[in-house]
Amino acid sequence: MKKQYTVNEITKLVWKNIITIVIFMLIGALAAGLYAKHKKTTVYMAKTNVLVGHNLNYTNYKNSTVLADLNMVSSYKDMINDPQVMNQAKKNLPKKLRHHYSAKDIAGDVSVDTHPQSLVLSINAKAKSPRIATEMVNATSKATHQELPKLSPSVGEVKPLAKARVKDAGSSTTPSTKKYVVLGAALGILAGMLVSFAVTTWKKIL
Repeated sequence: MKKQYTVNEITKLVWKNIITIVIFMLIGALAAGLYAKHKKTTVYMAKTNVLVGHNLNYTNYKNSTVLADLNMVSSYKDMINDPQVMNQAKKNLPKKLRHHYSAKDIAGDVSVDTHPQSLVLSINAKAKSPRIATEMVNATSKATHQELPKLSPSVGEVKPLAKARVKDAGSSTTPSTKKYVVLGAALGILAGMLVSFAVTTWKKIL
């Protein structure tokens, strides 16, 4: 019959094998930290906004016009991801970048966000450098201005707001070395305790 350890016995066993457990903990933390460092990548993100809607100075139905524009915002978001817009975005890139990115690549690196009760669309781009992310998001913003009225003639005005700047680009580094070290240490402790229990149980059997 398998022996059931009491809390007191488990505590004594842990303290008796504390060196083994600590060694396993350190090995786990070190291995996880090295793995995270090896896999670590940094992605840079740039953002700009585009205002889409009709000029209310030229309509007598302001409320209904605004409501109609708001109802179309989600459709405009989808249109920005259309190949026609992405192909134009590629053309808008500087020549040095144009040869390295296809319209499909740009579509994969660009995302569009909407905001509740707002006619502003936020265009985001991610890339391996802040300069590339900035060039990409500005090229897409310009392409939206150029192509969206062609896709939807009733769109009204498409007005790019302030251009994204390299110095404003954000970044995200993954995976987190700290989180991996903590996880590796926890797994190391668990492995150390299992080994300690196994060795103790084996000695008693012998």
